[in-house]
Amino acid sequence: MVFELITGDYLFDPKKGKTFKKNDDHLALVSELIGEPYGEELIYLKETCELWEDFFEPINKHATRFKLKRIKSLKPWPLKKVLIDKYKLKEFEASLLDRFLSRML
Repeated sequence: MVFELITGDYLFDPKKGKTFKKNDDHLALVSELIGEPYGEELIYLKETCELWEDFFEPINKHATRFKLKRIKSLKPWPLKKVLIDKYKLKEFEASLLDRFLSRML
């Protein structure tokens, strides 16, 4: 909501595609903004998310890295960069907002 108040846009506005559902796009948008889960985050998600296997598949045979099943190409765009490039915030303002929002994400 803070992002919407400052920019006038949704932080995530997922869409359904020909080969993926809206939920797949939402996960892809989050991953592009804050990065893909890894380490303890990944273990926590795997253990607590009932639908994990519906959306993710292992990249390697040891299942230590995963990727989205239906969206193959991500275009990382970190939040601070989005705020500066798209919304023309000054670097200092973008840094503060990025730190605040990233902790919630």
